Parts: sequence; structure tokens; C-alpha cells
Amino acid sequence: MGIIVPIWSYKHGWGQTSIAASLAFQMNKLSKYKIILIDSNFRFNDLADFMNIKNTVNNSVALDKMISSETASETENVTLNAMSIKNTNIDIFCGSKILSFNTLEQLIQQKPEQFDNFINALKKSYDIILWDLNSGFYSDLTNYILKESEAVLNIVKQFKNPLMQMEKTVGYDEINRKMIYIINQYDEEIGFDIGVIKEFFKVKVFTLPYASGLVHYSNEKNLEAFIMQKNKYTIQLNKISEMILNTVEEDKDEKKIVKTNSTVFSSLFTRLKFR
Repeated sequence: MGIIVPIWSYKHGWGQTSIAASLAFQMNKLSKYKIILIDSNFRFNDLADFMNIKNTVNNSVALDKMISSETASETENVTLNAMSIKNTNIDIFCGSKILSFNTLEQLIQQKPEQFDNFINALKKSYDIILWDLNSGFYSDLTNYILKESEAVLNIVKQFKNPLMQMEKTVGYDEINRKMIYIINQYDEEIGFDIGVIKEFFKVKVFTLPYASGLVHYSNEKNLEAFIMQKNKYTIQLNKISEMILNTVEEDKDEKKIVKTNSTVFSSLFTRLKFR
């Protein structure tokens, strides 16, 4: 069974989609695990652009149709409806550019068991499910994935006031205990630094520096080429990727032991947070 890793942010524009795409390429470089990217950031739907694939009408409604389908629990339907990224172990469900997310919101409210079936099919089909979510707490779909996931990658920047506001937002307390902060475009000269953020929020923190190469290669629709390089950005990205990959390894090893010895193990988010 695979693990769900939501990429989320309190504020739009802090880089969650570019990080989701970068992580997929980096983990594909480091492992043979099957990875799927899911774009439910319905306001912008630009994950396909980062992955250099054309988001056609058929592709853009695949996620909507898949979750709404009565056969959503059938694993072969999940893999058949997803798009494959050439020469990788990565599949993708693009976000819808022609439908609002009201269909999915209503489905979660009215038929939560059908959405559960889709989640279970994903876990059976893939080792790692990277889910690019809407920012904030304004979507039932986002809140569902945040609550159901064992760990959440929270993309932040070094702006103090928004982070203070985030802490006071309704719904934050429920997921704070399983958050891992990634400070995007990190600058060591800013006083609100990694040490302050780590101490205040009591969470595990990673940093990603600003990278002009990331912007350039993304504009050229060749993000994978940038990720294949060794630079300050990919060195830090590698640390985040290895954390996720190690968790997958541990999860698989523990399931084998559980099957043999019926041993009870600690939750995934505890391992992620305190390793």
C-alpha cells in the first residue's frame, strides 16, 4: 500500500506546485517506486505545465470522472485513466480546466465511501501519491486529504504575519501535529529564519533556496533537466525526497513484520516528524 503526501500551503503563490513536480522528478531519479501526481489545485491547474504535458479536455476531466465513477475502487481503472510521463515511473491526474470542483466537493459530502474507494485504489496502484492541493482551508477535498494523510508538506515563506495568521486559522490545530515545513526560496539573511520557525511551530523544517535555474528550465518546459543537475536547490530537494523514500521503505518493511509477527508500530507521521 502506498502513502499519500499532500503538498499544501496556507497562501497561494508560495511554490507548492513547482515543489510537487520537482519532488516527483527527484524521487524518480532516486528510486524505482511508482509515483502519481494529482492536481486538485483547481484554480490554476498548472501542474501539467511543469511536467511538460498537454492538458487536453479528456485529460483535464480524468480525475473528476475517475473519482465520480462507480468503478473508482478498481485499481486497473486508476492506472488506465492516469497519464504517464515519458521515460519515468511517474503518472499524473491533471486538474480540470473546464469543470469546477463542485462535483468532487459534493461527492465527498454525499458519497464519502466512494472517495474512500478511490483513495484505496490509489494506494494499491502506487507507492507514492503526491497530491497538489488547493491552498488554505476552503475546500472540502483539501480538508479531507489533509486529515486523512499521515504527514503534510506545508510550503511556507519567511513572511511572519501570514504564518502567525495560519496558526490561528480554524482547522490548523488538527493538522499541525503532522506538518513538515518546507521554507521555499529560503534566505539566511532574513531574521525570521529556520531556527525561529522551528522553535515557534515545533515542527520539522527543510529549506529550498531560490533557484533561477528552476524558473528558466520551467519556462523552457524542461524541469526534469534542471532536477538532474547537482546544485544548491537539488541538494536540499534530495533531503526531502530521501525522507519520503525512507518512509516508504520503513512502511513496507513494517508491514512485512506486522504480517509475520502481528506487531503494532508507531504512526507514519511520528516517524516523519522525529527521525
